[in-house]
Amino acid sequence: QDVGYYCKAPLAFLEAGRGGDARVALEEASRYINTGGVGSCCSAYGQEAHVQLPWLWICWAACKLQREDLASACFKRICTFGHPLTNSGLVRRPHHSFRDFEADFFATAVLCKAALLCQSLASAAAAGDSLLRAVAANSNNMIRRRQFCTRWQWDAGLIDEQDKFYCVSQDSPTGLYYLLGFPTVVLFELSRARVASPRLYRQGAERLLEFLKGCKGVSSSPSAHVVAYAAVLAQDKAFAAVMTERLLAAGEPGSKAFDAVDAMDQAAEAVIWLSQVHNHATRTISL
Repeated sequence: QDVGYYCKAPLAFLEAGRGGDARVALEEASRYINTGGVGSCCSAYGQEAHVQLPWLWICWAACKLQREDLASACFKRICTFGHPLTNSGLVRRPHHSFRDFEADFFATAVLCKAALLCQSLASAAAAGDSLLRAVAANSNNMIRRRQFCTRWQWDAGLIDEQDKFYCVSQDSPTGLYYLLGFPTVVLFELSRARVASPRLYRQGAERLLEFLKGCKGVSSSPSAHVVAYAAVLAQDKAFAAVMTERLLAAGEPGSKAFDAVDAMDQAAEAVIWLSQVHNHATRTISL
């Protein structure tokens, strides 16, 4: 048993129009409400990655299925991985110190998205501001070094390491592009919410998307389906079409995963984001 098999399944079923299966899957996923990704063999939820991430997927499905109790419980747990002074998302362990912490770009986007789902717009905007500060801090890195540092500390600032969870490089064909793709989507969504200065969030998202477009392996990466949806939100039809076509041509997203739980997790995520792409296009055509 592993949360990696279950946490995305409810939302994937919903995106596929299978509401009954989604409800059953959500009951299964809710068994992990106390642990999140702790103990998971899935690479996305390990101690070096984001143990709070399963709660976001469960929260998202719970909101759609009007399970406010479950959504609220997930949001509260995600918030324990937030720094109350900087409004940044944390990795490794929940907040325990104002100075001794490791903050993370993707974790901050998780915090922001959960707040948006639960209609906590002030919290969403605060996390969005943290995302914008990280984008600004990476300005020279993106231009001169063609990379984005995803983690930082109170005293040291941005952590300059080449580990896959610490850096997304335009010159590496095997980067974890979802680490920037998901925050890009969240900033676009935040720019459409009733918040102050929505234009700044859109500008931050556009800057991230432009960086992602320069990454060598982004259009064929199994971690890049969310980037296709970011392109749709940016109304970048050409890049969205290229991304979608190449990702579909690449075949089953989990086929190159290290083990079964990663394969299942990647397949469910592909369903979610490609369905978002399709549904957005359908809504646009109907309008």
